[in-house]
Amino acid sequence: MNYLNMNDEKLMPVVIELNTLLAEYHIYYQKLRNYHWNVLGKNFFDLHDKFEDLYTTARIRIDEIAERILTLRYHPVSK
Repeated sequence: MNYLNMNDEKLMPVVIELNTLLAEYHIYYQKLRNYHWNVLGKNFFDLHDKFEDLYTTARIRIDEIAERILTLRYHPVSK
């Protein structure tokens, strides 16, 4: 059922871009986690907290992007 009344031909490029964005956000998220785990130096606590804020926000965005893809009646790609 096409409750959005959207043409699949026009929708597919959007879904492809959303899945690309989803993949890039996963990489961004993982890099932020790595920085969070490996921060050193006199600014440790400030940077540690900032990286945590950033990866928490990225995690939320990942979920939002995946749910948007589902709303468009496609599946988020995760391999």
